[in-house]
Amino acid sequence: RITVGIAIVAKALSPTDSFKPKLLFLQRAANDNTYPNVYGLSGGNWEKTDETILHTVARETLEETGSEVSAICTEFDGFEYMAVKPGRAKQINLLVEVHLDNHSDANGEPPELTLNVEEHQVYVWVEEGDDLEKFPMLDSMRTVVQNALMQA
Repeated sequence: RITVGIAIVAKALSPTDSFKPKLLFLQRAANDNTYPNVYGLSGGNWEKTDETILHTVARETLEETGSEVSAICTEFDGFEYMAVKPGRAKQINLLVEVHLDNHSDANGEPPELTLNVEEHQVYVWVEEGDDLEKFPMLDSMRTVVQNALMQA
């Protein structure tokens, strides 16, 4: 099984008018049957209807955040794991930018997203230097997030 981890970045204006990349964190729904209330990146499984893995990235990003991918920036360290559903899974991680109607609000924050409430309940934009320990997440996801922040 192939899965994608999607590190979504938005380049928001900082108070000093420079662009600072922000990474999207999503908190899984409380009724999620695998990892309820845990934070992580967007992502999902490749489906037979996806022509390529890039179509998977675009579809999952739109389904989970209501945003369209505007650029696929780079691939970064993936990994293999034993999935909750039977069998091994390979996760391919990609850093992408999303199309945002307005690039930032008056405080330099990216605009609001529309989450799929069946999958996620909260989102937050983080940047390098933020305290990530306050977000409950799996150790493997913490590594992926740190790698994504270095790529952003």
